[in-house]
Amino acid sequence: SLTQRLRWAATVVQRAGYCERNAAPFHPGLELCAIDPPSFATGPCEGDSGGPLIANGASGPVEIGLVSHGPADCATTQPSVYTRVDSIAAWAGEWIAALNPGSSPPPVPVPATTTTPVSTSPPSPSQQPAAPAPAKPPRPAFPRVAAPLDGRYRGSAGGARSPIALVIGSHGTRLTAIAARLRYRCGSARTLRSSVEALSNGETQPIGRRGRFLLRLAAGRERVTIAGGVGESAGVLRGTITGVDRTRGGARCSTGRISWTATRSRAAPRSGSLTRPGAYRGLTEQGRPLAVRVAHSGRRLVRLRFTAVYRCPGGRRVRLTRTLLSLRRTAALESPGSFTVEITTGSARGRVDGTFGLLSGVAFGTLRAAVRTRHGRCQTGLVGWQARR
Repeated sequence: SLTQRLRWAATVVQRAGYCERNAAPFHPGLELCAIDPPSFATGPCEGDSGGPLIANGASGPVEIGLVSHGPADCATTQPSVYTRVDSIAAWAGEWIAALNPGSSPPPVPVPATTTTPVSTSPPSPSQQPAAPAPAKPPRPAFPRVAAPLDGRYRGSAGGARSPIALVIGSHGTRLTAIAARLRYRCGSARTLRSSVEALSNGETQPIGRRGRFLLRLAAGRERVTIAGGVGESAGVLRGTITGVDRTRGGARCSTGRISWTATRSRAAPRSGSLTRPGAYRGLTEQGRPLAVRVAHSGRRLVRLRFTAVYRCPGGRRVRLTRTLLSLRRTAALESPGSFTVEITTGSARGRVDGTFGLLSGVAFGTLRAAVRTRHGRCQTGLVGWQARR
């Protein structure tokens, strides 16, 4: 049952720079963030949204924020975000004037982002707005965070060595593509590099009313969560990435919680501009090598070679290496950089599909092949692959 006792807790408002690094997506002009150091014992949770953040001002308690959002698991070791009361004061004043024309709301002080202890106790009854008037008031305009601009965004996650790229469409309401290159720490100073890409097959991710999105990706043992939203302007995106993976030996690898920032490209992307000529080398999900060569200004594949393990009747396994393309037999790259190569040599049948991703110099895809041997019909099943230039 719900408690009937008024509850409150102390917390500390942090500076905007700390909030941008640790509470992304965060909008400095519209929000505050707070955390309870050094004990990290308290914080808002589900059901607290809209609750007040009270500070001790010179003339008494002052409401400076409203509970907005925080960590998904209500973790008190991460900051929670509050809507700044001064950013919605004009809108609140319009409603008060419309509902009670004879009143004039007091001015709302602008909070300073310092480390002043505050409490989350609710306001006294005398601070509540007056009862609604019977007349229908005009509806005041609600202040809204700008949606992101359509286009291609590029930036970095946790440093220049971890690029990230995104595409926004449908008037800022859909995330149509996203890619990131990640570095995992696996203990004993070992690092694991990985490239993730999603929403490249016609799928899209909705962007919320406040310009925010949350995407969870899973590929094999790898699990990646990408959160983001509009930054200080409609042409800037900010957020966080958290990735977890495991090595073949079972060791746990993690990226930690890293922040990312991406800026909208002013130049319109050209068809095929994502594909750079040159040799791409990588591995399949079976751990076998795969190589692709791109030529003709990024318009055609001139070489495709891969090694795969085929499963045969009776539990037998056969490893075969196959070269599909040559200078005489090439394959065209379709816009924006995808390809399909059929396997029709001898008794072998199958196909290799691929896409050159948002990150320059990265390609990924799937292959499926079957061949008739002295052991019978052998096949690979559907196998993913990834290669870098």
